Amino acid sequence: MKKIVALIYIYFLNKNMSIPYFRTIMVFSGLLILHLLLIYKIFPIADSLNIFGFNKNEIKNWLPIGVLLACVFLVLSLSFKKKDLQKYSFTKIEIKVGLRNMLIYFFILFTLIIVISAFRIHERAM
Repeated sequence: MKKIVALIYIYFLNKNMSIPYFRTIMVFSGLLILHLLLIYKIFPIADSLNIFGFNKNEIKNWLPIGVLLACVFLVLSLSFKKKDLQKYSFTKIEIKVGLRNMLIYFFILFTLIIVISAFRIHERAM
């Protein structure tokens, strides 16, 4: 997994984008959150434990999600140190193929979430 994170980091570094380490951790955090959302959609939990539910109060809506995102970001920041990611080197072809595969993986994951959500909504309507 560290190699995948390093690949994303090297890509951002080679493109001279600002704060490549922060961007890398944010991209990987987003993928991890999408995985958690997919698990949530496959195995629905009780409404009392539901952090993705919405109430009338906006602070109560976004506070648990913000805490979850902050925890995920903190864990990933501590797991993948910048100096460890800088040890890897990739050719341009490896970066291109790896990023293409990551985009395909992202779209498949996102499509699964949409399909399962639509299935759950259809299932509740019946």
